[in-house]
Amino acid sequence: MASEFTPPNELLPQLVGGRSSGLNGNLKFVVGSLCDAECCPGSYDVVLERLTLQLYSDEYKPRALQAVANRLASPGIFNDE
Repeated sequence: MASEFTPPNELLPQLVGGRSSGLNGNLKFVVGSLCDAECCPGSYDVVLERLTLQLYSDEYKPRALQAVANRLASPGIFNDE
């Protein structure tokens, strides 16, 4: 269902607090394991996290956060609001 969504051009600047500098990127939905480094390896300029990582158990959460951080470019934007 999500892969059929076409976001409006204004969406990215709204999600990253206007820090997109007017640039647009690509949106692609991928199904796979977060901790599988081969699954969408990055690096990404922007990572948007929406109420997902906190659902992991306290034991698994650091590994999940590290998996996301490993995909982020430097410098990059990690937005978890």
